[in-house]
Amino acid sequence: MSPIVISFSLLALAIGLLVADLFLPTAGIVLVLSLLCAAASVLFGFRHSYDFGIGLLIFELALVPIFALIFVKLWPKTPLGRRMIIEPEKAESFHWEADTLVGRVGITLCDLVPAGDIEIEGRHWDATSRVGLIAKGTQVKVVAEEMGQLYVLPVSGPLPIPLPKTSGSANKESLLDRPAEDFGIEQLD
Repeated sequence: MSPIVISFSLLALAIGLLVADLFLPTAGIVLVLSLLCAAASVLFGFRHSYDFGIGLLIFELALVPIFALIFVKLWPKTPLGRRMIIEPEKAESFHWEADTLVGRVGITLCDLVPAGDIEIEGRHWDATSRVGLIAKGTQVKVVAEEMGQLYVLPVSGPLPIPLPKTSGSANKESLLDRPAEDFGIEQLD
């Protein structure tokens, strides 16, 4: 058989293997076989003549960016590509559930020092205590949600005075400006 026929046959096999690699989960094995067939095609081209080998090498190198573009554009649309690439959700379809938990009662799964895990209706959530340490197994009530963070207070026992709500920058009162009696702390004598 002529080196030209072998060269073109190997080139056709290399292109066929590249196309097969689009649809088969081969972990790159078929791609490597395709590259080996392309290299062998160039070697057989050089056996025929130097000019034919150089021409075939330039042709194959020109095909590399074309096949790379085809892979990038076409592969995500194949059945294998659709299973491997996760499409992002549209922002309008996203619903943050934490804001619906305000007022619900749950139980602490660990000591809240001041943050930890709580369980509400069988689901685990990250929460922060508004009163400091809350022991594991204590029932807590979600009193606020700010930027996805749940804030809880224990259901039983003395509840602290809630933080003052301020509008804008006017009249911002610090917790350090309030007397200790407001928090249920006894005087030190």
